[in-house]
Amino acid sequence: MPQIIISRDELKQRVKDGAHLIEVLPAKEFARAHLPDAINIPLAKLSVKTIAGLDKKNATIVHCYDYQ
Repeated sequence: MPQIIISRDELKQRVKDGAHLIEVLPAKEFARAHLPDAINIPLAKLSVKTIAGLDKKNATIVHCYDYQ
């Protein structure tokens, strides 16, 4: 799957338009800080099952902050 980089403003607009924003941070890190309107599905748990409840008509954006 291709990696697409979008601007902060475009991200905000896509979420406003109904896109799902998933942050794949571990739960403790997500609890400390995360993007507004994001849902948390830790990377280790990300699977077809964990996203099954998302509306497939809307885009899904996965965000991972890697500070290393």
